[in-house]
Amino acid sequence: MNPEKKFITLQRKAERMSKMGEKTIAKNYKKTLDELRITMARMYKDYEINGQLTFAEMSKYDRLQKLDKEVYHLITGLYKSNSTAIRGTLKGIVEDTYKNTISIVNNEVENKIKGILKPIDVTKTINEEMAGLKWTERMGKHRIDAIYEVQKEIKYGLTKGDTYGTMANRLKGTLETDMAKANKIVRTEGHRCFSQSKVDSLNDISNQGVKMTKTWRTSEDERVRSQHNDMNGVTIPYEEDFILPDGSRGPSPGLIGEPQHDINCRCTMIIDIVTDNKK
Repeated sequence: MNPEKKFITLQRKAERMSKMGEKTIAKNYKKTLDELRITMARMYKDYEINGQLTFAEMSKYDRLQKLDKEVYHLITGLYKSNSTAIRGTLKGIVEDTYKNTISIVNNEVENKIKGILKPIDVTKTINEEMAGLKWTERMGKHRIDAIYEVQKEIKYGLTKGDTYGTMANRLKGTLETDMAKANKIVRTEGHRCFSQSKVDSLNDISNQGVKMTKTWRTSEDERVRSQHNDMNGVTIPYEEDFILPDGSRGPSPGLIGEPQHDINCRCTMIIDIVTDNKK
């Protein structure tokens, strides 16, 4: 397998790891939805009148305030589980990418690079900012928004006189919308961690005197951004930055530093070793 195919295979592996993270997050949301349904079923059982649970009835005896607290703890627990899943996913991507990037390049150079594999600061890579925010800060904001949205939808359903079934579907839709935000973080941060670990590894290789070029590669489908399509196939010396048509620049796809280029980016960077025959 040539280096280009090996790097593409390495990225596909990172994408599969992100998908596994998304599956874990989906399970977390299902568990939380089940718990919310149980909570609401108990409320309907205890306080409904003719199949309806009203805002007026729930406003008695601090019932609504107690329900708000239950929602707060359920959503906070959900986000704690999601953060654990995301952190574990990113850690796996960072460690695997750094190690295997060195292995791929080492197999291509005549004089094997020795002593280059060194401890990496996984936490630093995982917690790098994207568009001015760390992923943990985004999750914190999303958690506050999710608590507000669930509490708001419950109150709205109470004012509308929702049956239990209608209320359950209302909460399902709210959590599905929120889950999409968490999955977006997994995909975007997974790609960023893959790109950053790859660059960190290649920087260490470059510092050993290995000359390389790098080429921008897209997924070559209809979802690719127009400016990224323009970059497809662009080859430059490894130590230079890619410069996009709008003037944005960075060392690799996924590391341009602008949200319009980095969020949900699926492009990759292919490395070629410069030998005496290629000079």
